[in-house]
Amino acid sequence: MSNKLGALLGKQCFRLLLISNRVKWGQKCS
Repeated sequence: MSNKLGALLGKQCFRLLLISNRVKWGQKCS
């Protein structure tokens, strides 16, 4: 996995974490 791809996935995961504000997404992002 490239650094750029990882960064994009991280941003998307962070957005979902902010929007949903659920522990499940937090665990997936970790």
